[in-house]
Amino acid sequence: MSFVHLHVHSHFSLLNSTIQIDKYVEAIKKMGMETAALTDHGNLFGAVQFLETALSKPKPKDKYQFTIRPIFGAVINLATADGSDYHHLVLLAKTEQGYKNLRSLISDSCLARSAGAAPIVPMRSLESSAQDLIALSGCLGGEVPNALLRQNKQQAKEAATRLATLFGPDNFYLELQHNNLVEQALVNRELIELAKSTGIPLVATSNAHYLEPKDAAGHAVLVTIDLRRNLKPEQLRNMPNPGFHLATPQEMKAAFAHVPEAISNTVKIAESIDGITLKTNRNVHHFPIFETPPNTNTSDYLRTLAKEGLAKRLEKGGNPDVYNTRLESELDIIINLGFDAYYLIVWDFINWARNNGVPVGPGRGSGAGSLVAYALGITDIDPIKYDLLFERFLNPERVNPPDFDIDFCVEGRDRVIEYVREKYGADKVAQIITLGTIKAKLAIRDTARVLGIPLPVADHIAKLIPNAPDITLERAWAEEPRLPKIIGESSDNRLLWDISLQLEGLGRQPGKHAAGVVIADLPIDQYAPMYTNDDGSVVTQYSMKDLDAVGLIKFDFLGLMALTIIENTLKAVRKVNPDFDLETIPLDDKKTYELICDGMTGGIFQLETTGITGLNLRLKPDSVEDLTAAIALYRPGPLKSGMDTEFIAVKSGQKEASYTLEGLEPILKDTYGTILYQEQIMLIAQQLAGFSLGRADLLRRAMGKKDAKTLEEQRVPFMEGMKANGHDQKASHELFEKMAFFAEYSFNKSHSAAYAIIGYRMAYLKAHYPAEFLSAILTANSGNDNKIKRFIGEARRMNIQVFPPDVNLSSLKFTIQETKDGTRGVRFGLAGVKGIGDGAVESIVTARKDGPFKDITDFLARIDSRKINKRVVEALIRCGALDSFGHTRAAMDTHLDAMLAAANTLRADLGSGQMGLFDSEPTSFGPPHVPEWPMSELLEHELAVTGYYISGHPMDGYHCQFGEGKVMEIGALTHSKNGDQITIAGIVTDADVRTTKRNTGQFAFLNIEDATGMVRCFVHPSVIDQWLAIGRLKTPILVRGQVEIENEGDEPRILVESLNRLDSVLPSLCKALHLNVDLDTFKLEQTDEVVKILAASPGHSNVLFKMHKPGVGVMTVQPRLEKHCVKIDDQMLARLRQVLGDGNVEVR
Repeated sequence: MSFVHLHVHSHFSLLNSTIQIDKYVEAIKKMGMETAALTDHGNLFGAVQFLETALSKPKPKDKYQFTIRPIFGAVINLATADGSDYHHLVLLAKTEQGYKNLRSLISDSCLARSAGAAPIVPMRSLESSAQDLIALSGCLGGEVPNALLRQNKQQAKEAATRLATLFGPDNFYLELQHNNLVEQALVNRELIELAKSTGIPLVATSNAHYLEPKDAAGHAVLVTIDLRRNLKPEQLRNMPNPGFHLATPQEMKAAFAHVPEAISNTVKIAESIDGITLKTNRNVHHFPIFETPPNTNTSDYLRTLAKEGLAKRLEKGGNPDVYNTRLESELDIIINLGFDAYYLIVWDFINWARNNGVPVGPGRGSGAGSLVAYALGITDIDPIKYDLLFERFLNPERVNPPDFDIDFCVEGRDRVIEYVREKYGADKVAQIITLGTIKAKLAIRDTARVLGIPLPVADHIAKLIPNAPDITLERAWAEEPRLPKIIGESSDNRLLWDISLQLEGLGRQPGKHAAGVVIADLPIDQYAPMYTNDDGSVVTQYSMKDLDAVGLIKFDFLGLMALTIIENTLKAVRKVNPDFDLETIPLDDKKTYELICDGMTGGIFQLETTGITGLNLRLKPDSVEDLTAAIALYRPGPLKSGMDTEFIAVKSGQKEASYTLEGLEPILKDTYGTILYQEQIMLIAQQLAGFSLGRADLLRRAMGKKDAKTLEEQRVPFMEGMKANGHDQKASHELFEKMAFFAEYSFNKSHSAAYAIIGYRMAYLKAHYPAEFLSAILTANSGNDNKIKRFIGEARRMNIQVFPPDVNLSSLKFTIQETKDGTRGVRFGLAGVKGIGDGAVESIVTARKDGPFKDITDFLARIDSRKINKRVVEALIRCGALDSFGHTRAAMDTHLDAMLAAANTLRADLGSGQMGLFDSEPTSFGPPHVPEWPMSELLEHELAVTGYYISGHPMDGYHCQFGEGKVMEIGALTHSKNGDQITIAGIVTDADVRTTKRNTGQFAFLNIEDATGMVRCFVHPSVIDQWLAIGRLKTPILVRGQVEIENEGDEPRILVESLNRLDSVLPSLCKALHLNVDLDTFKLEQTDEVVKILAASPGHSNVLFKMHKPGVGVMTVQPRLEKHCVKIDDQMLARLRQVLGDGNVEVR
């Protein structure tokens, strides 16, 4: 070994390197090196991954059959003496203690950083932690090179001497870098001279930021993403290599042939490093210390709690022998594997949550298969009832730490985490980092933005990439035939694709795991470095997977909005039904399944996306088992394989289920003969082939991963077991192949069942208590205009009235409003009024504690005018919050100044006591009558002060006129799937017209809404003229186009293919009015009456007379009206039926 790389950045130096760890290790092996360093900038994000990749056993087809020894380091930002600036310095861990010192320096600097700032290491911190570290002077941003670059040789010498003294002999090196920068060549010469004058040794590095010279363009684009600048395609095509690639040993030796010691010192440094300085062990777990009651240990305490809990569960039914036998078996496994403390820790914080009013989910993931968890109350799903398997969660034949997924109400989750911090110590609890990477579509979009590729082109290419999990550009190229065609259309598109391939998978930004929290016996920073995100959250620098390598166990605290919505719905329900218990609702409720089958699933957990809504419209679920199956089916794999079609065909009776071997029917009956769940594969192996459930889980994993070697190893005992149990060998072989095929798509039933229970409960509440449910979900989505509009629309579709705010009835958020006829609607909260502020709302609520406001006089006199000024009162009038006082909004708005003046006088008189001279209440001084605004103006005022149409919608009256199937309500787009051709009608509430980057045309984004919801529409340059010809907001238009749902869970949007003014096309869309006339009995005066009725209702629907003449036939004619079309409404139809008779008036 003649050279060692000691200064290399991976993609964990975010947006500054294109080197991925696995490819780096492969390149080092290819160069024949036995060791190499990783020195990312300011972090240790990649340390564990580098360790495990470097030490991983070579793959069978790996040409370079050896591992490498990893050297751990980092580039720190070292503060100047006065703290006004910082310089780069490369640090390498020389020993295990050296790595701990490096970890401490990195951790402390990252914790101290402010949002958007670099982590900076103070000199005093480095002085106290320099032991067992080797330092290199760094790049041109280092203190010594930077001083030389500025031709300040004395300052460079002083800095070098200071650092050499700090780190000690042979622990500080002047770093010569190999690149093509003119400045670097100059600095290198000066560094050599400095080494001669000071005796400080030299070392050579390549400061690599990409692997090969050809990757330079990709690196330039990556850096530019962060800088938010543009690069012209021709710049990249002609760009010289700056030389920051991973140079070969031959390149390095040639570059520094004049200073060979700089090369040999790389080997000297590597040899001075004491083995592997980062220690890991995935078999050791640092659980926090759980204190048990006196005279008991964790295992005994777990047994006691589990037995007591199961006894309570069995009070509701169940075979005690079956349950107790399984409980003892599970307890033995849990305790023998050393996970008794883990169960108790989870039980404790869930128990605290339940006792402190924090709603907890029923449990999800494979943990729902544990009867001990069910007995303890960790989960609420009976695993025996639902055929859930413990070994799917904790397999004694393949020991991995358990991992409960715990859902908490969003509003209470942080309280539970705070409880854990207080119990175990804040320094022993931390949340976990996530690293956002550049996925396939984002790679296209990021690169296109840098290159100035027109947005419609980039958007089109990105959308051609399939919406599949873990999709890559390479896979997309193979699966989507249109991609090669469009990429081949221009050299710019080709460049876009090539660079996107380089950027795909690289780190982009750090974040915080949605649920993961680690709890340990010692402070977390003694196991992992820490980091402060830009939002201020403190997280570990190691990812979730990497934390396991240092013995830290993840606990999931997921905030689930569904639980918050359920809890707030229940609070409202119990005001009218105090004894309501959600856990005892029937699971076969007809009304609930009708709601699901009708697609009215907006806001229902796991059942509301467009895709699964469409699946349930076909599936027609009528049991929790069906919902469990639907959630498992609605994934790309099962849908692509046609499992959903097979499942629905058997369920609907179009096809019979096939059970090829005895014993399969009990296992597959609930899924109509389809192998849908991972648990079913395990049960087949256990019950038909005699496998233990632990071994069956190993088979299930091998089948799911398509592990050919393990599959063949398992095939023999499977076939032998089938034979021993009397099963036909040919049929057994076919079953094994079928299991292997479906294993790729099978889903964890424990997870699916838990989600089905939550979804069913929400659907039940929505079906039986729709106003309460909608009030809760509107409150939960406050601030999200699109969702508020969507759920207001859904309320209208369900005939649930939505009332405007009211100063006497509204609270801060949405509430329930009972109407005079006993129905229940939803009342807007006062916080929904723009500009009113929480202080003003609180003032109104406080004032009405003395009794409701009797009239507008009373209201204006009692409110706090310091918090509720004229602007606020005006907003309250315009949104309808003062309607109950009996005046028109127009009147109150017109005479507001006079009313406020009078109120001020009255308030002063009341304050001075003058009103005490009179026994009577003060006289109301309501405004003079002014006719109410036209509905269109009233609605626009509502929109202006709340953001929503409340009393109605400008599109009211249109949809009832449309012919069946001609125009889709926007709210019904949830029933659509990606690519569907649709027609919608609505008003344009927002239009964003843009010019393409190359100024070749215009395109637009339009927000279009009707009374049921809002949708975003994209108008391509090819149809932009159609919008520009209309060009006015609030104009009713008709849009034809294609539904686009880019990712599962996204709101649908529409790619517009044509648009027209609605009025210009209404006659072709509306229903027609058909009037049947018998000419033998029809009287002339009746003709005049019918024409009079029709003329009084001008509109857009055609009128057709069917003239019947007995013995002659039927003739259809259109009447002569001043306006040829009419508006069909109930009043007009009633009058026509009085004249012509009920059977002679039809609308179709």
